[in-house]
Amino acid sequence: MAAQGEKPLLNEILEVLEGFPDGISDQKINEQFSSHNRQNVLDAMNKLLVQKKIEVLQLNQELFYRLKAQTAGTKDLESIEEQIVYEHIERSGNQGIWIRDIRYKTNLMPGPLNKILKSLESSKKIKSVKSVLAGKKKVYMLYDVIPDSKVTGGTFYQEQEFDVEFTDLLTQETLKYLNEKSAAAVVNGKGRPLEIRNMSFATISEIQQFIGRLKIFTVQIKENDIQKILQCLGYDGKIESSTKPGPDGDPVDCFRAVAPLISQPSIVRMPCGACPISEKCSATGVITPSKCKYLTDWLNVDVNEMM
Repeated sequence: MAAQGEKPLLNEILEVLEGFPDGISDQKINEQFSSHNRQNVLDAMNKLLVQKKIEVLQLNQELFYRLKAQTAGTKDLESIEEQIVYEHIERSGNQGIWIRDIRYKTNLMPGPLNKILKSLESSKKIKSVKSVLAGKKKVYMLYDVIPDSKVTGGTFYQEQEFDVEFTDLLTQETLKYLNEKSAAAVVNGKGRPLEIRNMSFATISEIQQFIGRLKIFTVQIKENDIQKILQCLGYDGKIESSTKPGPDGDPVDCFRAVAPLISQPSIVRMPCGACPISEKCSATGVITPSKCKYLTDWLNVDVNEMM
């Protein structure tokens, strides 16, 4: 008898859900099917969940059901709990979701939740990614989703660790290109200062194309990465920025290398410039350059060589 009445009950549930496109609460489902055996209704709802014809949501600690088109992502999920966990992870997109938030949204105990996450990971429906924004705590997202750069740290991070060597190399090559462009501008500008200056500027796109032609990086360097390097070079006083009309007439940011005011190592870097007792320093006496550890370290000279 149960087998004969099962299909009509499934259809009846689907017809009810069609009238509630935003979802119907578990309490209202019970009211709608109060004439049916409670266990039969639960079994029918579970079958519809397994068939991916409906989805279950949670709002304010209450379950809601609504119709859902079948998708490849939710195929083969075996329980309501797995369906709920998967749905929350799916909604997190490329930002991912912490296990703490999943537990809060689903009210699942740590043991069962860890078992579900492990099952979803082993079936390659989800994956865990260490987030640089969360003290390297793991966040969960769908298996095929590419994590947002805010999670991984972007191009300048390798396995959630800041890649100093990569960053230094990219900085060096960027500055090298700008220096070479300035040198070429001096030759091609034929002594005309304004023309030399204008010819020495390069856009972010031009720098990116140069970096790409080098083929020394295993990752794709994006314009946003170049922009961050240029920002650091600007803070160091090694480049300056301006704008010029682009192909469509809109202003485009451009950059050029600038020579330091004086050669390095310069007097600006001498310890004498920041010494609080420099006015007491003389050729003889207790305070003297020949006895100054900071000065000799800066000059990389042995004190005995200066005596």
